Amino acid sequence: MWLSGFSFGAAVTLAASEHVHCEEMVLVAPGFSRMAHWQNVRSGGVAPASTLLIHGEKDETVPLADSLNWARSREIAVVVVPEADHFFHQRLHMLKRIIGRWMVRQPASELAR
Repeated sequence: MWLSGFSFGAAVTLAASEHVHCEEMVLVAPGFSRMAHWQNVRSGGVAPASTLLIHGEKDETVPLADSLNWARSREIAVVVVPEADHFFHQRLHMLKRIIGRWMVRQPASELAR
């Protein structure tokens, strides 16, 4: 099973991952702080080893630091899209490419190209 979400949907995905086993997870600009359940997710969120977390460099809604802090303790890499805001305006093509390449398991160095 795969779980994925964008912004608030990514926070909901994390909450769901505490109750449903999944093999793969894609989180885009997770809205950690937008959710009352955040404290539990932050301390014990279950992310499979195969998790892709993408965040915009200039996200004005969800601080990039939230994703970095969450990922750090789980040893999950964060793909930062340069110049991208929270909604990835003018950068959706990059988001599509990153997720597509990750799904076919290209090396991490190739994801952002």
